[in-house]
This record gives sequence, structure tokens and C-alpha cells, in this order.
Amino acid sequence: MSSYMYAKLEENRETRLADILPGKLDDPVRVAFRVATIPNSQTASNIPEEDYPHYEALSYAWGPLTDTVDVLIVNGNVSTIPVTRNLEEGLRHLRYEDRPRTMWIDALCINQVNLRERSWHVAKMCNIYAAAYRVVVWLGLEADDSAYALNELAKLGNQLDVAYSTEKITILSPVHGEPPPRDETTLELRFGKRELKAVAELINRNWFGRLWIRQEIYVASSASVLCGRTEVPWEAVARGLFCVWQWPKRDVLEVEVLSQLAARLDLVRLLVDRSRHMTYKYLRRELAGVHWTDPRDAVYAVQGMLRPKDRSIGVVPDYSLPPARVYTDVAVRVMQAQESLDVTTSCDMAQHYMEGLPSWVPDWWTHTDMKMEGTMEPYWYASGPIYPLFSYLGDGVLRVAGIRVSTVKSVSLMEPRPGAEFNPDFLRSLRSLPLLDALEPGATYVDGTSLLEGYCRLFCCERFDEDTNLYREWVATRDECSAALREILSSDMADPLHDKASPGFKLMRLAHAYLRGRCFFRTTHGHCGSASEAAQPGDLVCVFIGSSRPSLLRAVDGGASGSGGSRWRLVSDSYVPGLMAGEAVHGRLPSYYKPTQCRPPGDSHKWRSGIRDTRTGDLLWHGSLVRKLLGLPPGGDEDGHRRKIRITVDEFQQANVQVEDFELV
Repeated sequence: MSSYMYAKLEENRETRLADILPGKLDDPVRVAFRVATIPNSQTASNIPEEDYPHYEALSYAWGPLTDTVDVLIVNGNVSTIPVTRNLEEGLRHLRYEDRPRTMWIDALCINQVNLRERSWHVAKMCNIYAAAYRVVVWLGLEADDSAYALNELAKLGNQLDVAYSTEKITILSPVHGEPPPRDETTLELRFGKRELKAVAELINRNWFGRLWIRQEIYVASSASVLCGRTEVPWEAVARGLFCVWQWPKRDVLEVEVLSQLAARLDLVRLLVDRSRHMTYKYLRRELAGVHWTDPRDAVYAVQGMLRPKDRSIGVVPDYSLPPARVYTDVAVRVMQAQESLDVTTSCDMAQHYMEGLPSWVPDWWTHTDMKMEGTMEPYWYASGPIYPLFSYLGDGVLRVAGIRVSTVKSVSLMEPRPGAEFNPDFLRSLRSLPLLDALEPGATYVDGTSLLEGYCRLFCCERFDEDTNLYREWVATRDECSAALREILSSDMADPLHDKASPGFKLMRLAHAYLRGRCFFRTTHGHCGSASEAAQPGDLVCVFIGSSRPSLLRAVDGGASGSGGSRWRLVSDSYVPGLMAGEAVHGRLPSYYKPTQCRPPGDSHKWRSGIRDTRTGDLLWHGSLVRKLLGLPPGGDEDGHRRKIRITVDEFQQANVQVEDFELV
């Protein structure tokens, strides 16, 4: 039997719909194609209702491309298209016995060998799934108590309302004759060992870890989940999964199953919450644990989930372009459209593998789960809230204005390297760092504080109780952290952190989250910091104008870190106490100015960071403060509506700030 030959479609307007012809479970799978126009928000109102395509869209994991089965295509002559076994099994379970079922299925409805057609279909993917009257998720054949898991999750979810943005769960009405699904006081979930093990097996299926399904379910107006013959509403399952994720007591399971469940639930947490938008800045972290085949899909498959200002940069999928060029184009577009260098903060030389990719462009193909990338934002800016001074020179070269601060003197890695789970072994890793000098009498940090406090500032990224009202259950005061670190460094105890409410436990939990996968370094000027494990002695510590964190640079083409005229590779961003609040630009802040982060009175959802004037209690968040500290007159862009201001190179020179250009490759 001959292979099916796809007919040409009208580009950017038409697609194919697959009519799955009726049959019993064991009958051969037969499909007929028809052409349809997929409406978008601009054209939907102009299409007569009778012409509006009525179809479902399938969301599934392809499975191994080496394990394929032929599907019969009945369009005049009978021909075949090979599909993966998982899809073929799904088609058998999806079809009706007495009537056709119309669906959009990417492996069938796109001519996958035609890169041009594939590219413009990817650009329309959000419209295709959003226009479907229902998205059907195919998880695979029934196994490992999957039917029980789905039904229990759906039953639980039907009794809950979840406000994902605030992570608040409200109990609705329990099933007649049964107790509520969860005790509101203790958060005790009425799930036992069988339920949790079945859920762990269910969410370990490939679908939950696939990248493309996230957008498919994100834009769906209605969705259901099918596993074998069991089908339940997706929204109920999502609420049930969120409740399991939030439940603090899952220790009824064996350690291996519990670890698997915890890791996958963190992955599922982002899947079920449709209140969150993704950003290019945090994309490497947000893709942690997710899998895809084509490197370009890291940016193409998330377009429908991006926040508006990231989506508006105008990325057009084109699979004929090499991945490095796609990534570079996206990074340049983001920086130019948003006038920001934030996207470069996720670059890490230790995880930069793509051939031909400039060091200042994130390698989204190599995602990371390191907390540093997203949750380590300082309360102010390393350069102050100033617009960056940069230009793209082409051929992978980015020119950025910045300030030399110091040079890396020594680098230390934690041994053994901390694992993903926080446990007492982390203390052994931390004690392997050269920190004992902090115990010497009178040991001071470069900015005049105690060296012990300097280390604490690094370990918790200056999240101290007196500086924020956001993390009370997570943080302690400076004095408490310093005393706890002194005890930890002086102690031979394997686990001095038995009290989870103690300052020591809070400090070490944050240190684990923020230092795991990073190195500890010292500079020639006496700073300490954390950065990529690729950092080396001799790397330059630099603060780019407009950056939120200092960067480490490495000279290339024979140049030395102290000489001019060299091009540079970006090693990574860094966290350096004493350089996180504009010190490289305007010097140390006056003692009455304190970087802080807080929620405004009466608002439990929003937060704002800035500089608190302890004399008045005012929160100063506008960049005009930088002009004041530099002794510059007010600028013309200080209207109060935007946080950042513009300062020219000439103005920096007027203020005796040594700014120079760095060409990054």
C-alpha cells in the first residue's frame, strides 16, 4: 500500500482536520482528511457559524519515533501514514463505533517533512488549540492503578475551588455521606498510600513531562483526560493535583516513591496553574524537568504562555534556521524591545553547550532547576534602576557599557555537590568551603560589616526579617543568622538543624536553594560571591549599566582581564554582597538608606522593592535616587510612572564614574 501524499495548503490560513472513521477497538484505524480554515481572534467574527470548524484537538506524547504503526488514510484511494504506537493506541480508544470523530492531531494534520508547512503551523498552534471546542488529553493505556488515580483526583478536585495566583484552596461541598476531602486546619488530605502511589505513577507518564502539551492545555477552553477507557474533566484533575502538591504530609510513602512524587509534582504545579505567564528571563528555570526534541521548540512551544510583553517581540517560527541563530534572534529582540539585559542573567558557561551560541545568549536547550536564576533578585539593582547602554553589532557580538569592579581571586566548589533535596548532608558540603576566617575575632567584610554577616548575606541573598515582610516563615534576623552560622561552622554535629523553625534551619534551607549548582568565590578587593561553577581565578567582576546583578567576564583572543581591547565571554551572573545596591555606580548607600522588599499595607498580593529611608519610613523606588546620589541634576524622564531612568555616558563621566564598553561574544 502506498504512502499518503499530502496536498498543498494555503499558507497561514488552512489546515487539515482528521475524521477518525468509526470502528471497534481491534479494527484497523482509518482516517479521512478535510481542509478547514482555523479562525483566530481577528477572523472568527467574520466566519458564518455553519462554516466555523467544529473539532476537538488531541494532546499527547508522541512516544518513541522508532516504534511506528501504519494508519489507513481514506481519501479516494487508500494509503498509509506511519504514526507512533502511542498515538495509534490513542486513536483506537478515541474513535466512536457508530460515527466519525473530527480531531486535529499534529502528527497527522501537519506534513511533518515539509519544514515550511511545519513552521507556519507552529505559529498557529495557539489558535488551533484555542479554537477547538475541547482538548482531549491521551495519557496512554490503563496501567498502574491509573483509573483509580484519575477518578480519585477528579473526585477530590470536584470538591475544591483553587485560586492558583494566591495558592488558596477552598472546600466546597463534600460527597454525600463522606467527610470533607481535606481538613482546613491541618491541611490533612484524605489520601492514603494507595492513592498517592497511584498518583505518583500517573504523573510519571510521558505526557506530564512534554513541553508542547503545556501550551495545548494552557489555551484550551475545555479539556478532558483519557487513560485507557477512563475519561474525566481536566480541570477537576488539575485541582486535585494542586491539592496533593500543597499537602505537606506525604510521608506515608516509601522514600523512593516520595522523592519521585515530589519532583513530578513540582513539574505538574506549573502545568495546572494557568494564572502564570512564562518569561524569557526565567525560561531556563521554568523548563526544568520538561522534555522536547527540537532545540528550537524551547522558544516556539511557549509562545502562547508568555506574558504579553514577551509575546509581543514577534517571534516567527522557522525550522529552516539553525537553533543558535533562533536563540540569538530571540535574545536580541527581547533586549531591544524591553530595553533590558535581564535575559542575560540566565546564561551559565557551565551549562552552555550549543555550538555557535554566543555566551550572552541563554542556552534554553540546557534548562536548569537552579533557584539562583529566578528567586535571587536583589531588592535594588546592582547598577541602580537605569536603562542599559548596549547595541548588537551582528555576528553574535553584543556591545554593553559597564563598570569594572574587581577580579576573582579564588574559587571553591562545595564537596560533595549538594543534591536536589535539602538534608543534613548539605552541612557537610557547606563546611567544605573556606569560611572559618569568619570566626576570627574582629573579622570584617569589605563594606565594614562583620565577615560572618557577609557570608550570611550571601547564603540567604540578604533575605533578613528586618528587611522584608514577605517571607516571615522563611527568614530570620541578621543577628540570628550570624549566631546560627557561627554555631554551624564551629560544630561537629551532623545535624544541628533539628528545629525547622530555628534561624539555622531557615538560613541553611535558603543557602541550599541559592548555592546548589553554584561556586563560592572571593575577589581581590575582598568581596565574596556565588556564580557559575565555570568561574575561574582571573575572571572579571563587572556591573553592566542597567543590570540587576554583577556579571563575571572572561577575556578571549589573548586579552588579559585587566587590559583593554579584548572581547569577552560572559561566564554567568553572580550574587556579591556589597555590590547589589548600586555600590559600583554611586558608592555605598548612606546608613539611613536600607534596601527592602515589602507588601503595601492592605494588599496581600502585590509587593514592591526599593530603598527605605529610615528617617521618614518612605520607600524610594524610582531611579531618580541614583541621580541624586551621583550629584546629577534631574533628568527629563523622571515622571514617576516608570521606575528606570536614562543616564548617558557623558553624565557618568561628569559624576566620575568610569564606564567602558565590553564586546561580548
